[in-house]
Amino acid sequence: MLLVIIIFFFTIIGQRGILRIHRLTKERNQIKVFNEKIREENLDIQEEISSLKNDRSYIEKIARQELGLVKEDEIVYQFRSSENE
Repeated sequence: MLLVIIIFFFTIIGQRGILRIHRLTKERNQIKVFNEKIREENLDIQEEISSLKNDRSYIEKIARQELGLVKEDEIVYQFRSSENE
């Protein structure tokens, strides 16, 4: 009987037991999902870097959106919102 209890303990709870294997498998799957997310973010960043290096229209778009720049001879109209009146 004692032998059965020892075998049960090592099979279920021990260092290489079922519970540990289940926990490690779950952790591995979470790491795989995280790695895939990071891989996708890296691809997006690489595409943006490539666009910034090679695509002048993309650079212009970013300059207009983030810096508020305008082209030469371009007229900018600013309207007051009704809250400021």
